[in-house]
Amino acid sequence: MPAMAGAVGFVPGCGPTMVATALYLDWAILLTAQLGKASSKDGDALSPAIARASNGTGLATLCSAIPALLAAYGLCALGW
Repeated sequence: MPAMAGAVGFVPGCGPTMVATALYLDWAILLTAQLGKASSKDGDALSPAIARASNGTGLATLCSAIPALLAAYGLCALGW
């Protein structure tokens, strides 16, 4: 579940964040998934970066994805 929520965090804009928060409030996803999504959020700044230099955006996304997944799965291992 945290990996799927982390992938949702890559989508720019606030729509996926609002959907994931609504799912968390309805107990459809775990807190670890919500935290993984929130930490991997690239935000709207990624869209202009893709237009200017697409090769650096993959690295930026990877740099935000790895800590987000480590934190989400670490919290899962701790029993959150």
